[in-house]
Amino acid sequence: MQTWASTPVPRVAGTPRPLRLYDTTGGELRPTAPGKTAGLYVCGITPYDATHLGHAATYLAFDLVHRQWLDNGHEVNYVQNVTDIDGFYCAIGEAINGPGGYFGWNLSALDDCLRGGFGAQAPFRLVWHNSAVAREHLVVGYDRRSLGLAITLEYLLDMLIEHRIEVDLR
Repeated sequence: MQTWASTPVPRVAGTPRPLRLYDTTGGELRPTAPGKTAGLYVCGITPYDATHLGHAATYLAFDLVHRQWLDNGHEVNYVQNVTDIDGFYCAIGEAINGPGGYFGWNLSALDDCLRGGFGAQAPFRLVWHNSAVAREHLVVGYDRRSLGLAITLEYLLDMLIEHRIEVDLR
C-alpha cells in the first residue's frame, strides 16, 4: 500500500483568481507568483500540551493555499515533516485514511489499529517520505506530556514491522 494519494480537487466555476497573501513587511496583500510548479513546505504541529482544534488551523490554511494554486493551474509540491510523536499519529492517520484520518493517537490505539479494522489490513507497504527529519526528532529522551520516555523512530519502526508493515524510508 502506498501512502494516501491526492484527491482530485474540482475546479471552481469562473475565472481563477491569483492567490494573494498578506505581506507583513509591506503591510499589504500581494499576489503570489509560484511559476508552473508551486512549492509548499509546512512544519508539523508541535503541541506542548493537549492537542486541540486550533492545531487544525495550520492544515486548513495550507490546504486552502494548495487548493487555490491547483485551481490556478499550478502543480504543487507539498511537503510536511514529522517532528514529534503527535505529528506521526496525524501523518499515519492521513496516509492510511485520508485527510483528518485516524489510525491511533497513542501507542495502545496504534497497536489496536495495526491489528485491523481501522482502514488498512496488514500486510501493507508504508512509504515514509523525509524520514531523516523524523529520525532527527524522534529520539531517546523524556516526553513531558506522557511523563515517560520519548517514543523513538526505531521503536515505531519495530512496532510497524512486528505487525507485518513494510516500511520504505525515503
